[in-house]
Amino acid sequence: MLRIRDDLEQRSDSMSLFRLKQPCYGGYADRPAENGGGGISVTVTFGGGDAEAAAEYVK
Repeated sequence: MLRIRDDLEQRSDSMSLFRLKQPCYGGYADRPAENGGGGISVTVTFGGGDAEAAAEYVK
């Protein structure tokens, strides 16, 4: 999927733009999301099972 998306990003025809808007190829949008606000959210999880630790950063 990543290779196909990279190939589509290099093209400029209308079909490649349509495909890039599909969720499986990146889900690009013509306009930014209304509730986006330009924020950044990063979640990191270490370990697994009983010894799991997590950290979250939201700006």
